[in-house]
Amino acid sequence: MDLENNSIDGVIFSPPYSFAIDYLKNDVSHLGYFVKEISKLSQNMIGMRGKTLKEKYHLYLDDMDKVISECYRILKPERFCTIIIGTNDSQLSKALKIPRNEVSGLNEIIKKIGLSKGFSHVRSLPRQIVGMANTMRQEYIVILQKKNGEK
Repeated sequence: MDLENNSIDGVIFSPPYSFAIDYLKNDVSHLGYFVKEISKLSQNMIGMRGKTLKEKYHLYLDDMDKVISECYRILKPERFCTIIIGTNDSQLSKALKIPRNEVSGLNEIIKKIGLSKGFSHVRSLPRQIVGMANTMRQEYIVILQKKNGEK
């Protein structure tokens, strides 16, 4: 991003839910107003890149690693990065070919990425999702803080 290091007071975002939602298909009528070649978007969109579910999952993790690194870089010390993210255990279970109860939720994965970048984990607040329980049961508000004196 074209932002200076340690220049932002706070970040809040809700990343795509990996491959749980086909954002291109879902929003094609709106995207058509802004983009001429919609099919090329999938090559750059978080959660849309890759051919197989497993490949999409690994590319998603790579992309989120970059996003969280940027959040850390631009945040002022002691400031917060708040991420609202759903758990899509059923899709992750299919992609990784492991039982659903052995899958780490995206909230935990995002938290681990944040810790690896130097953030401290302040809190994760669960929230029940209504209307999508077959796909995602909960979402979390994950609050990370840039440590004091970190540049």
